[in-house]
Amino acid sequence: GGKLLGVLLAGTALLEPLADAIGRHVRRGLALFADGTPVKMLSPGNKRTRTARAWAYVRDERPWNGQAPPCAWYQFTIDRKGDHPAALK
Repeated sequence: GGKLLGVLLAGTALLEPLADAIGRHVRRGLALFADGTPVKMLSPGNKRTRTARAWAYVRDERPWNGQAPPCAWYQFTIDRKGDHPAALK
């Protein structure tokens, strides 16, 4: 179990710069589409779940003859507060 976790964490660290670059590309678009999907998250100590959000932010300017490639960027938040999208700037 521990070895697999180490491999996953190392892979995550290697891919983080790519994810950051994708996020910058998406946020520079003229139009940004967003959708939040509720997901269940374990709440430590409560033995219950709470509702978190998986967000998809999409840049696709093809309908307006945009030249940038379409792209999707995913984020996870523990709630649906408005400060998460506001922090995307």
